[in-house]
Amino acid sequence: MRKFASCLTVLAFLLSLQIRPVSAEMTNDALMQKVEFLEKRVEQLESQISAGAPAPAEGGAVASVVNGIEISGGISSSSVWNFDSPDDRTNALRVFDSNANTFNVEMVELAVEKNSEALGLGGRVDLDFLETAEVITPVGTTRDDFDVQQAYIYYNFPWIEGLTLKGGKFVTLLGAEVIEPWDNWNFSRGFLFGYAIPFTHTGLLGSYTFTDYLGVTAGVVNGWDNIEDNNDGKTFLGNLTLGPWEWLTLGINGTVGPEQDDEDGNIRGIIDAVLTVKPTPWPQLTFLFNYDYGTEGDVPVFAEDATTGEEFIASTFDATWQGFAGYVKYDFTDRLYLAIRGEWFSDEDGARTGTAQDLWEITATGAYMIVEGLWGRLEYRHDDSDTTSFLDGDTATDTQNTLSTELLYRF
Repeated sequence: MRKFASCLTVLAFLLSLQIRPVSAEMTNDALMQKVEFLEKRVEQLESQISAGAPAPAEGGAVASVVNGIEISGGISSSSVWNFDSPDDRTNALRVFDSNANTFNVEMVELAVEKNSEALGLGGRVDLDFLETAEVITPVGTTRDDFDVQQAYIYYNFPWIEGLTLKGGKFVTLLGAEVIEPWDNWNFSRGFLFGYAIPFTHTGLLGSYTFTDYLGVTAGVVNGWDNIEDNNDGKTFLGNLTLGPWEWLTLGINGTVGPEQDDEDGNIRGIIDAVLTVKPTPWPQLTFLFNYDYGTEGDVPVFAEDATTGEEFIASTFDATWQGFAGYVKYDFTDRLYLAIRGEWFSDEDGARTGTAQDLWEITATGAYMIVEGLWGRLEYRHDDSDTTSFLDGDTATDTQNTLSTELLYRF
């Protein structure tokens, strides 16, 4: 507010400068009257500020609304060409880029965050639209083209530096990839992101940074990808971050808890490790490694009663899944990079993909920043399975090849 009053003082000075060249048309008395008027007006505004009076309508009202509020988001538009032209026009076992041989607006996101540093209090809401929103819609809610990806409140304790408490709905701690396409090196997401780990949680998290090289997060949530709990148990979620050291940062994440409907004893657990390597001698290079190992007890196999049509549990089995992904990214310039991902995912009991299988894929993505915030990406991906999980026309096959283009804008 005092900046506003100071600006008026400067304006008065500038006006006096503008008045001097035309002194022939204005008497000294008139000039002094105008200067005195402006000085009195500045004094009046300063007294209003000191008394806590509201700022003038010009600009002040808007500033008070947007102060401390950050708005961000992005748009991703893509096209995926499947070389095998599957009859169902679906890229099998893909998470967000599942529509084959068509143009698509994959995602529109709007995020709003308010942070009060004085209070240590803040909140964030991320709104997602279109295909991505439908994919990440929590269990038990309507699957449509809209989802509240995140909605949480956080508090930074002023008397315990480094301690933060977060409550609400938030994205998972697990995985090397994320929901937003502009924060991933590749256009498509890997098998691990799509099938090995959850997308979001609803609950409470506490984080504490012990040192610059050690941080811990732990909390309790309702489960995997749900808002309301589907049983009487709770899921525990945690993270240990080591680094960054000179070259390395290691994150170890995990969840454990019951996830089946109305079952509190059949535990699902997963350990997730993410290692980032940034070699100092080669600043253009970055390596990323991700390993997941998950298990679940007594996974149900459902069948339908031929007479009543009611669904029942025909049998159960213990499930295990695991996978490894390696990434390398080379920045030719600030505007141009190449990223390659290689991945293996073993769903040995079919609990995650619906089919007992081992999957492999390799992906190469080239990206170029056209203007600030606007990127174009071109990607080739080859998928392989030890069973016939893909379609070549109407024939089941064990491979899939796609060529994708993407235009994304982040603001």
